[in-house]
Amino acid sequence: MAEKSIIWNLDNGSISLIADNSEERLILMRKGFMTAFFEEIGNVEGKDTLKSTFRNLFTRLGAPQNLIEKSNIESYNEFAENFIRPLDFDPSQVPDFFEWDGKERELKAFNNAVFRIIPLKVLMTFKEVSAEILTERGATAILTAVARRAGLAVGEEAMSNYGWTEIKSAMDSMDGALSYSLPRLGWGRSRVAVGKDSGDNYMLYLKSWNSFESDNVKSDRPVCTILQHNLEGISLRTVQELTGGSTESREVKCRAKGDDYCAFAIKQKDKEVKSLDWKELEDEWRELDSVYPMPEE
Repeated sequence: MAEKSIIWNLDNGSISLIADNSEERLILMRKGFMTAFFEEIGNVEGKDTLKSTFRNLFTRLGAPQNLIEKSNIESYNEFAENFIRPLDFDPSQVPDFFEWDGKERELKAFNNAVFRIIPLKVLMTFKEVSAEILTERGATAILTAVARRAGLAVGEEAMSNYGWTEIKSAMDSMDGALSYSLPRLGWGRSRVAVGKDSGDNYMLYLKSWNSFESDNVKSDRPVCTILQHNLEGISLRTVQELTGGSTESREVKCRAKGDDYCAFAIKQKDKEVKSLDWKELEDEWRELDSVYPMPEE
């Protein structure tokens, strides 16, 4: 069996698995992220639905029959391990952001957070299969809930790691924090612009030029559910802690729809406000959209 190598391309924010002149995109997610998706399906829809999700996922991916028959989280982890093995490990390829010995599918970041290598093909197939089984609305609700919870945890860690004690310093740090970390996770090259309205409510606007969820996807609607709600969770936890307020988000541009990049607007609001009028906010996010032009290739 031919060995495989993993290459980080920080210029476009991607990670690639190279083998036999073929290339597969990888991403890094917090340990337990995929497990949380599966557990949420089991909790909401029941064990039979979860088993069907696994079975359809493995069948679609061409997994061995023994994994299809087991159809559980252990067989998923076995499939993901086999996807990247055997690995030709080159320590010089690993960004300083991580500690990794190349022996496991797990990497440790500088803040002791543990990340797992996820084949993008597996994640995107999971999104397709869960939408077919749960309906698109049901699958989106589960993706949203899990991604937001993960973002809340990251927001909590960020406040501690960066020493944020007031909202301005937190918002001013978002570009540096996210434009540094997201490309290293393979989530896409990103920049963040921040604005503030007359009521002192901030808007965080993130552009991603290579968002993993929109990679080779065509849709008439935005598709980056995981990235959007992870970002919303980070911002929500920060705003809750530092102002007592809340946030709301929209993916206002998406490559899957034909845009040049994906873009996410996350708006601070009072906790009493149930829903924002995004038509009224269009001028605000469009002004931030002009801050960072398309990067040079």
